[in-house]
Amino acid sequence: MKILLTGADGFIGKNFLENTTSKSIYKVSRSNVVSDKIYQNYTGDLTDENLIKEMAIEKFDVIIHAAWSGLPNRTENLNLLNFNMYRRMISTLSENGETKHIFLGSCLEYGKNNGKVNENTQGREIDNFGQTKLKLLKHIESTGISYNWLRVFYAFGPHQHANSLMKSIWRNIYNDQNIVIGNPNKAHDFIYIKDVISLIDNMLNSNLNKGIYNCGSGIPVSIGKIANTILNIMLKNSRFEEEPEPSLTADINKATKDFNWSPNYSLESGIIDTLRMQKND
Repeated sequence: MKILLTGADGFIGKNFLENTTSKSIYKVSRSNVVSDKIYQNYTGDLTDENLIKEMAIEKFDVIIHAAWSGLPNRTENLNLLNFNMYRRMISTLSENGETKHIFLGSCLEYGKNNGKVNENTQGREIDNFGQTKLKLLKHIESTGISYNWLRVFYAFGPHQHANSLMKSIWRNIYNDQNIVIGNPNKAHDFIYIKDVISLIDNMLNSNLNKGIYNCGSGIPVSIGKIANTILNIMLKNSRFEEEPEPSLTADINKATKDFNWSPNYSLESGIIDTLRMQKND
């Protein structure tokens, strides 16, 4: 199977290369990425039409679209840049009608909904980033290509940006600084990145069905619990309330049914694995 990975130098891209069971991958990124799983490196910008045309010659079986320029910033200008980039790229890379695509969506497409949501739940009060993802999804549907759209909830793990929640808490504890949390009961559906990669792998090894799939744990976890878990792992005393407020969580029944997938990592085991890798980030 000939696989192209975009955004190979990003959070999900790096973790895919480290954890996928796939053996031979073509990748494209702005910087060089070294991995024994890479068959061919393309280094450049996905807005470069010549680069896209060069890659299209390979006629990939599957393309994993992990690129989104500018993250963690999600300004309107960056969102528009990414939408236009994908619209041009899809047009060229999907000329081979046999190519299947895996796109990374976001739980922010559900907006300010609370409680468990399935793939048919309509979003409300959606921010510009979520609206841009939905606009891109609508465009993809209009092209008729074969795709899966993975709505990833709050993924965490190695290679996240320096100011991500868990890295910030770890850094404060390590430097014996105060952990500043506005509302410890604010909650999200956190999922360890290796579980995200295992779902992508299951998709690659199955018949890709057109459609949207939630990728989360289905469990609301408060920020206070995250902080206390890291404190305990680092042999410090818990300091925060842990009761989660009502929050958005993923109904993952569709992914479980179609791809025999469910998360394998508990919150604590995922955090331990993340902290173990901290020195390598």
